Amino acid sequence: MTRRPRAFEKGLSRCVFLSLGFVLVALTACSNTQSSSARPSSRFQSAFEGLCQSREQAGNAEAARATFFDESHQALHELAMELEGTDRRTAAELLEAKAKVEVALDRLSTSSLRQEVLAELIEVTRTGLRSQSIEASCPES
Repeated sequence: MTRRPRAFEKGLSRCVFLSLGFVLVALTACSNTQSSSARPSSRFQSAFEGLCQSREQAGNAEAARATFFDESHQALHELAMELEGTDRRTAAELLEAKAKVEVALDRLSTSSLRQEVLAELIEVTRTGLRSQSIEASCPES
């Protein structure tokens, strides 16, 4: 007699566990589809603002580097991936300009060189954002 309830409880708990798993998967899928259209725009605008801030910090290589990698780096990769299907040339220019910034921030370079390569990356990023119907500009300093 004691075996039947345990087997029943095991079967019931397994069924509940699987049901909860399906619900979790369904909720995750729904949440991704609802917010995915709004998310890239704000993420890319935040990345652009990070580039502007990095350029302002060009006199302090450590601060400029931290801001670039914390605020912009990953989103620029994602923007380049999105551009690849519609504007391969801008995607390539974006990755090349990003690589120049990475080199300038990793090496002992002058403040003016950091500003120059960041300005180039800002312009290429602005072009890429425009092709995605996203307007962005650096605040006046």
